[in-house]
Parts: sequence; structure tokens; C-alpha cells
Amino acid sequence: MGTFCYHWRALNASVMSILPPILPKKKGFFQQHPEFRLDFIIKCQIQIDLHRLSGTSLNALGWKTVKDELNNIQDFHVLQHKELKNQWDYLKRQWKIWRGLINWIGHGYDPVSGTFDLLEEVWANIIAVNFEAKKYKIASLQYRDLLEKLFDGLSATGDFA
Repeated sequence: MGTFCYHWRALNASVMSILPPILPKKKGFFQQHPEFRLDFIIKCQIQIDLHRLSGTSLNALGWKTVKDELNNIQDFHVLQHKELKNQWDYLKRQWKIWRGLINWIGHGYDPVSGTFDLLEEVWANIIAVNFEAKKYKIASLQYRDLLEKLFDGLSATGDFA
């Protein structure tokens, strides 16, 4: 038994020495620098106004223009298309959840504060359907008017999409 433990520890140590360390998940650019989120939204809206669309997203020229303009206003990180598309998808998902809450609830929404005044049991049911909706229990959707303009008409929404 002692020999087995010795060999197991030696094997485990040798395997651990060749495996890369487990690093914490790297935060994305917009999560690290939320101050650029507004610039992203505005630049995407400009591309939509120029009809640079492909389905429910920007076309190649629209994405290239947004990427180039965002890279020109900051010089510490070169943004790639995938990062921009991930941010688009994230913002669209958040907007669809928030929009779904408004459409589903129909009452209890305060447009001034952008929050919902609902009973705890109603919130429990909502969160059971979509856990991501929980954040809107205490906070508004950031840039909700701009996101409404950006995404309204680009996609159909269901209950909490």
C-alpha cells in the first residue's frame, strides 16, 4: 500500500508539472472597460442608420467600421470582431430579457426609474423562468433607450427570449 501511494504521488506530481496552471477566467474587454460600452452602442447605431445590416446584426463593413473606430479611440487593446459580436449578443440578450419583462408584466414598471415594482412571489416566478432577469429586480437596464432604438425591430421577442 505504501509503495502505491508513493508512486501515485510521484505520478500526480509529474502530471501536475506538465499541465498549465488553471487561471481565473479572463474578463472580456467590455467587462473590464464598461466605459466603452456606450461608444460601442452609438457606433453600432450609426451603422444601422446607414443600413449596414445582415439579418439581425451588422454586415461585414459595419463591423469593420465599428472595430476600426473603437480601436482608434483607445490604444491599450486591439479589439477583434469576435469581441464586438459577443458584446452585441450580450447587450441584445439583456435587452430581450428586459423587454420581455415589460411585455409579460404589463404593469408595475416605472419608466422614470426603469425598475419594476413587483411582489416577491412574482419575482420568484420570473427568476425561475429566467435567472438573468434577477438583476432587473433592483437595477434598470443600462442605456435602455439606446438599446431599445438599436434592437427594436431587429428581432422578435418571446417571454424573456
